[in-house]
Amino acid sequence: MSRKIIDASKFSLTEWLKVLFTNPNSIFPNNHFPNEAAKDEYLKKIKRIPEKKVKDLLRILLPVTGYSQLDIINYSAVKNIGGAKSKRIIESNEYLRKIATGRSDIWEGLKWILDLLPSHPKEAILILEAYFTANMHFISDHQIWSNADCIDIITAKYYDLEHPQSLLLDIDPVEFEWLVEELYKELGYSTELTKKSNDQGIDINAYRNEAGKKEKIIIQCKRMTKTISSPYVRDLLGIVSSRKATKGVLVATSEFSRESRKFSDENPRIELIGYRSLNKLLNQHLGTNWPLKMKYIFRNKRMEIDKLKTDN
Repeated sequence: MSRKIIDASKFSLTEWLKVLFTNPNSIFPNNHFPNEAAKDEYLKKIKRIPEKKVKDLLRILLPVTGYSQLDIINYSAVKNIGGAKSKRIIESNEYLRKIATGRSDIWEGLKWILDLLPSHPKEAILILEAYFTANMHFISDHQIWSNADCIDIITAKYYDLEHPQSLLLDIDPVEFEWLVEELYKELGYSTELTKKSNDQGIDINAYRNEAGKKEKIIIQCKRMTKTISSPYVRDLLGIVSSRKATKGVLVATSEFSRESRKFSDENPRIELIGYRSLNKLLNQHLGTNWPLKMKYIFRNKRMEIDKLKTDN
């Protein structure tokens, strides 16, 4: 007797989640959201959903080790070409080689990326994107949608998680500079903190010297509560020009006035990073637990400074 599969394509989010967590094999789809309305509703409320429940959903949606009937169809299509050409195609493709050797784990599971959360959401997303790039010619539309839904869930839960602004207002201005420096190191820059006696308004110099990516960036850090007005931004452009820098970045614990944003939009050599954007960058590159990491970043920086003083 064949098992009856329920069409869940018109289910509400509540209906779909209820069946998904109680009897996932009874509905279809069970590896991605049933429709856009359900997905939009989930992503809008994800900040209020406990992390454990989000991971429980990802655990169901992430690819599992195994194979599908589509894999056999793909293999048969190549096999039917016949002769040396067929053999050459199969030998040159890991996916087809697995099918040819009778492997039952044609698709390698990705549930292990849950161990990257919450500390390394960027790496988890990069893995999902690489998985799609490597396999997009062979997987079904439903597997593609599953991959996209997992990326959207991780992005919404971990990149967009907003920490209290007070976390940055409670640290020293110098510690704020250290945190921003750590962020730019994670972004792939070589960094240098300026000496306060002759910094000319610059807190951090950041460099990239790779071919095609050469940059010299000057960074100002403003640990402030009030909205930052345009004179600060205009002054930064003057420093950028005098220092022949590629770009100037003003990183702040508050936000920028409309005039500041307008001035920045009109001058592409100026970038403004207010608290919301900074929070998202920290989540993305230092992990959503970056508030817990701050004390280690500051401790290591103090040790580095003390060592330089001793060596000199």
